[in-house]
Amino acid sequence: MSYPTTVFPQELIDLIIDDAAEDTQSLLSCALTSSSFYPASRRALFSRIELDMHTKPDVMTRSARLNHAISHNPHLLPLIKSVVVKRMFAHERGSPCFLHQDRDSLDILLRLTHLRELTLIGHIHKDWALLSPNLRKIVASICHSARLERLTIDSLSNFPAHLLSSCLSLRQLELTSMSTLCHETFCTLPNRISLESLALNYSDAFGLTKFVSWMFQPGCNVDLSRLRRLIVNVRRQHAYSWFVLASKTPFLEELEFSVILPGEQVAI
Repeated sequence: MSYPTTVFPQELIDLIIDDAAEDTQSLLSCALTSSSFYPASRRALFSRIELDMHTKPDVMTRSARLNHAISHNPHLLPLIKSVVVKRMFAHERGSPCFLHQDRDSLDILLRLTHLRELTLIGHIHKDWALLSPNLRKIVASICHSARLERLTIDSLSNFPAHLLSSCLSLRQLELTSMSTLCHETFCTLPNRISLESLALNYSDAFGLTKFVSWMFQPGCNVDLSRLRRLIVNVRRQHAYSWFVLASKTPFLEELEFSVILPGEQVAI
């Protein structure tokens, strides 16, 4: 493939790519503009991907096309730094039928050894134990990697606490929409995890209190002493726990605290 030879300042190219980062079609157009645009466009296109773990049968999925692309161009794999894992269950509310496990999505996830960010989007009241064994094994492998810096768990109950404790490079953690940890799987690890950002949004009230108690157990290796950013949405009857949590973070620079009252939400 030949490109026009026009050369633009790299600073200008970076600004254009940053502005188009959320628009796939614009990034594709930039990649075809000139050879100077191609590397930055490619990085932006592949830096963050979304994978549906269950799809309709006999449908050519986005994951199938992506798997085909990286199988023939393995140099693209290191560009993928962030992945959003969705449709983790075969049947979810609103789905017209049971979905089939997408083998291409599993294959891609298994090959992502350079991940820095992982987002797991489950379904309210759906349990970690209900995930397929293959998916649980792959997620556990990613958590044990030395590269993962950010973990978001959305609408997933009983995520094993020992997997969280094994993310030794973890700097940002977010639990949202009724997500809870299973502390029965907790084990003491010698290495410390120094969190810099913690967000707890609309979680189960009992789970929030349990999470705070776990954080302050002597054997917990998650260190909050260097936390700089704390975002909490909490029910009124459990608000005191979060004032205690904030008081234990001497380097805190940003605090967003919202108390959920019946019919309204009050930000502090």
